[in-house]
Amino acid sequence: MTLGEEGAAVRRGSVVSRPAGTRVPHSFEAGADGLEYLAYGTRDPNDVVYYPRTDEVRFRGVGVTMPAGKLG
Repeated sequence: MTLGEEGAAVRRGSVVSRPAGTRVPHSFEAGADGLEYLAYGTRDPNDVVYYPRTDEVRFRGVGVTMPAGKLG
């Protein structure tokens, strides 16, 4: 997984907790055997999420994803 600019290995049974609002991007990348994981959260309908790899913003409540550059 990556957390900001740092990487860490995870394995079966690992637990990763990410509090909301930290402004630190995180992601997972499957290894040779693939990856299965359980994700959960509050699913606040007013969430706004920024995806730095694709430079996109997601407005959850209205189901819209758009390039971040179009917001300014």
